[in-house]
Amino acid sequence: MNDEHDDPSPAHDADFEWQDAEEPAPPQRSRSRGRARKRRGGGGGRLSIPPPSPRLLGLLVAAVVLVVVIVLVVRDCQRDQLVDSYKTYVADSTALITESAGQGESLREVLNNNDNRGPQQIQTAVRQLANQSQSVVDETRQLDPPGKLDDAQASLITAFEYRTNGLNTLADNLPALIGSSNVNAAATGIAEQMQRFLASDVIYDDSFVGPALVALEDDNIADVEIPEGDEVHFLPGNTTRLASPTGARSLVGKLKTGGGGSGDDATASDDETGTLRGLGLLSVEAQPSGQQLSTSNETTVSSEELVWKVTLENGGDFEEQNVPVTVTLSYPENPNDTITAERNIDVIQPKEQLTLDVPLSGNPRLGESGTLTVNIEPVEGETSTQNNRAEYPVKISF
Repeated sequence: MNDEHDDPSPAHDADFEWQDAEEPAPPQRSRSRGRARKRRGGGGGRLSIPPPSPRLLGLLVAAVVLVVVIVLVVRDCQRDQLVDSYKTYVADSTALITESAGQGESLREVLNNNDNRGPQQIQTAVRQLANQSQSVVDETRQLDPPGKLDDAQASLITAFEYRTNGLNTLADNLPALIGSSNVNAAATGIAEQMQRFLASDVIYDDSFVGPALVALEDDNIADVEIPEGDEVHFLPGNTTRLASPTGARSLVGKLKTGGGGSGDDATASDDETGTLRGLGLLSVEAQPSGQQLSTSNETTVSSEELVWKVTLENGGDFEEQNVPVTVTLSYPENPNDTITAERNIDVIQPKEQLTLDVPLSGNPRLGESGTLTVNIEPVEGETSTQNNRAEYPVKISF
C-alpha cells in the first residue's frame, strides 16, 4: 500500500499535464500598438502641420492691413485735432491781443487831451478803458490752449492784468495829478503807471511770443502766425519814453490845458489857421550816469565818455523834416574854449517824441563851471520859440 500511495498514478500525471496544456498563454503586445504609442509620446516622431489655406492667409493679410489703416487714421485724427487746437487758440488770442493794443492807443489819445477835457472827464474815459481791459483778461482766461502753451497762456493773462491794473490806478490818481502844482510830481505819477504798460509788453514778448513760437516749431505747425512787435504793444515805439518822468512831463501840460499844452510844453500856434507848428525841448540828460540837467541848478557830471541825451517833441500838427539841433558847451570865463556839436532830425511826426544822443567832443575844462546850451532850429511857420532853447549850468570832472 505504501508503494501505491507513494507512486503517482498515470491518471494523475495525465491530468496534470492536461491542466498545464489548458492554462492560457500570457498576452503579447502588438508591435503596431507599441509603435503608435511611441508616436503619440512625441519622443522621436515629427508632427506634420498642414499649410494654411489661401482663404485663411487672405484673412490674416486683411486683418493686418485693417490694423495698419486704423493706426494711421487715428494718428491723422490726432494730428488734425492738434493743428486745429493751435489755430483756434492763436486766432482767439490774437483777437484779444489786438483789442488790448487798441486800448493802449485809445489811452494815448485820451492823455493827449486834444478835446480839452476836464479832469473828471479824463478820469471817466480812462476808467472805461480799464473796464474794457478787464473784459479782455476775463475772456483770455476762458481760452483753451494746446498743452505746450499752458505757460504762455498764463503769461498772456499776466500781461493783460498789468495793463488793467495800470489803467485803474491811473484813473484813481489822475484828478490829483492834473490838479497838482508840482509838474515833476505829476509826471512821476503818470510815469509809474506807464512803467506797468511797458512791463506788460516785455512779458508779452518774452513769456508769450517766445514760448509760443518754440511750441509751433516743435509740433511742426505751419501757417499760424503769432502777433508781435510794436503793432500789438500797449506802449509802442517812441511812446515808451512816457514810462520815464521826463517823457511823461510832456503830458502834464496837455492834461491841464488841452492838447496844445502850456508853459514848457506849449508850441507855437499859427494865428491864421489855428493849427500848431513847431518843436519843443523836453529834457537833457548826461549819460551814462543818467543825471537830468537843470536850468536852475548846476549839475556836476563825471564821465570819460560823456553823451548828452536830448529829448524833444513835435508838439505841432505837421510832419517836420531836416530840423537842426545844436548843443554847445561854453565857459563864461574862457569864451574861446567852446565845444559845439550839431545833429539833424531827418523827420518827426506830429506829437512824436525823439531822443538825440550827442557825444561830448573836444576837451572840456575840467572842474570849471560852464553852460550847456541846446537849441532847436525854428521850423517854417513857428512864431514862438520859447521852448526851443535852454541853458543848463554844468561842471565836468573825470
